[in-house]
Amino acid sequence: MSEHTISLAFSVWHHYLKMLAEKHYLTLPNFPHQLKIKDISPFLSQAEEIVLGKKPGAKLSQETLYSLFENILQDTTKKQFFYDFQSLTPNSIFPKNTEKLTALSTLWNNFTC
Repeated sequence: MSEHTISLAFSVWHHYLKMLAEKHYLTLPNFPHQLKIKDISPFLSQAEEIVLGKKPGAKLSQETLYSLFENILQDTTKKQFFYDFQSLTPNSIFPKNTEKLTALSTLWNNFTC
C-alpha cells in the first residue's frame, strides 16, 4: 500500500473521529507525524451519498451466473460426488489411490504435444 493511500485512509478516519469527538466533547491525540493530512473535502459528499444509498454505485455488467449443480443428473451414480462412509481411523482420513499413478514426465509430454 502506498504512503499516499495510507495517508488518505487515515485522513478519512481522522475526519469522522474528529466529528465524533466534537459531538461528545472529547479530545483527540495529534495526527501521526509521519503521515500528512489529505484534503478529503472534494470527494467526501459524493462518498457519503454512495454509502447512504442516495446515489447508485458503479454499474456492473449483467452476466448470467451458472449453478455448479446444473450438470448433476439424478440418474448418475452418487459415488462420483462423495467418498464412501467409513469409521474414523488414522488410515481412513484420506482417500486411497485407486488408479495407477502416472509419471510426471509422461503427463508433461502429453500436455505439451
